[in-house]
Amino acid sequence: MNPNQTDNKHTEVLTKSDPDDYVDIYNEVGELIKNYITMNDDDRNLLALDIMSNYLDINFQYQPVIAFVSDDAGCGKTQALKLIHALHPDSIIANRVSSAALRRVLENNDVVCLDEVPKDIWFKYENTEFDRAIKASFEKGSNHMLCEKGSGGNYSEKSFSVNCRLYIANVVDTDRYDPNEEIMSRIIQIVMRKDDSMFTTSVDMTSDTASIKSRLKQLKTVKIEDKIEELAIKLQKCTTVLNGRNRDKYYRILLAAVLVNKFDMTLVTLTENINDSYQPNQNKKIEILELIKNYMEKEGLDKITGKQASILFNNKGIYKTRFSSSTKATHTLKLMGLEQERSATSRYFTLITVSDLLEKLHAYSQKVS
Repeated sequence: MNPNQTDNKHTEVLTKSDPDDYVDIYNEVGELIKNYITMNDDDRNLLALDIMSNYLDINFQYQPVIAFVSDDAGCGKTQALKLIHALHPDSIIANRVSSAALRRVLENNDVVCLDEVPKDIWFKYENTEFDRAIKASFEKGSNHMLCEKGSGGNYSEKSFSVNCRLYIANVVDTDRYDPNEEIMSRIIQIVMRKDDSMFTTSVDMTSDTASIKSRLKQLKTVKIEDKIEELAIKLQKCTTVLNGRNRDKYYRILLAAVLVNKFDMTLVTLTENINDSYQPNQNKKIEILELIKNYMEKEGLDKITGKQASILFNNKGIYKTRFSSSTKATHTLKLMGLEQERSATSRYFTLITVSDLLEKLHAYSQKVS
């Protein structure tokens, strides 16, 4: 059985609705998004399908985190969260939730919208609380263990599970080279762009969302079993792209796409997103390795230490914050796939390994382009 299917519970059909009604709902949600948020057509389609999927009467096992991101403030991320909040009666929206309160917020709400999430969630080993929260919210009902200090000073093991949808917004740090792949594999990023013509400050969405919410509730009456079977057949034909975590992450969106006859269009978008999600990081790896390679060849070096790499980047102005220390430089280069060698007195990267990795990255880039 597909992990996203209901637990053998047939959805009760309360009304007989024409399939065209669901297409109308999809169009209405899309227009609502367009009125309040600036985003491209593909992202608007994904967001509309995601919103619709929240109203389907099905117990999805996997539920991706939707992240509204930008490299600057004032791009509509908060407005997007407000719209999600307005469309879901059992939701909460909060700014700057502390790590101590985060778990309880996720445990006690159905839909959680978190604004101004710390930038360091995108990078490895830097924000364990948010890292744990995102992983917990992705697999619905999964148990997670932690230790808590009691009033007597003793520590005890506690388990917690999360059953909510999580939507987040933050400004991304585009100068960093150590992305947290485990988090990224559970998140659907929607990149926001600034649009000065979109007036959204202090806008009351209540009247616009009230009628659409009543329409969205009709989706709870959909007889979903035949759509699940239809989606299963379609997914069998595209296992190369939609497999493993990607299949789990996009399943609910694709099910909503089948409902409104948007599967093929949505599949094209998701395929591009999956390929592009790796490509930007590839390009950054190529950029940084070529800089190191050119420097080594110019200076006649056959090996370079983490300290030398950090100095090299600190002298390049725009790279100043990327390799702020020799430890960060070494750690980042290793994350990029560069093998480190060692002698009796030092650890270093060789020109041969830099050149070999560059060749592999260029080959992969040509393959997916």
